[in-house]
Amino acid sequence: MHFLPPAKRPRTDRELSDLIFELANRGLPRTDFLEKVSSLLIRFFECDATELWLEESGVQARCSVSRRPAKSFHFRLVRGVRKKGGKVIPVHQSDSPLEAFGWDVLLGKVDPGNPSCLRKDVFWIFDSGPGESGAGPEGPRPGDPYRSLALTPLRVGSKRTALLMLSSLEEGFFARRDLAPLGRVAQNLGLALMNQGVQAALQERIKELTCLYTVS
Repeated sequence: MHFLPPAKRPRTDRELSDLIFELANRGLPRTDFLEKVSSLLIRFFECDATELWLEESGVQARCSVSRRPAKSFHFRLVRGVRKKGGKVIPVHQSDSPLEAFGWDVLLGKVDPGNPSCLRKDVFWIFDSGPGESGAGPEGPRPGDPYRSLALTPLRVGSKRTALLMLSSLEEGFFARRDLAPLGRVAQNLGLALMNQGVQAALQERIKELTCLYTVS
């Protein structure tokens, strides 16, 4: 029987991290794990959507989950090229400033003094102004209904391994909230993603060997 995240909101970031690590040790397929973790993040931070950028077997994966304006789950692979230092850099998926900024954060190129965003420790908050239809460091992301965005890199040691975005339909949503737990959750999520990725790859290898053994 697969683990199901509790219906109620985790009370603390420690409880949330424990649930994430428990999920990571359940042997779930990668996409199931990402969907369940994203749902936990939405519930804990009381936001409307999440998006994860992470490297998967030499390509970048993007996983997005939303509860408003409609429930959805999307997972796709974005092929790219491997650059110096081992980073996989895919072609930008849009011309929005947010796309470029996300890559700058993931690659460690962001200037902390960048006036286009409000920096809070390890995360950045963006809010669209009156009349704008989305959130972004220099303007709305085309077609994006979200008005407030919080963004942070996930790390394993000193290496930035993934990017997490939290989104809300409410203007100023994240600027009004205490996001100190986000840094701690991001650190634990980075470790859980690495651990679960190894387990998922091992499970797939076992299935392959089992099939070969059965055929022979």
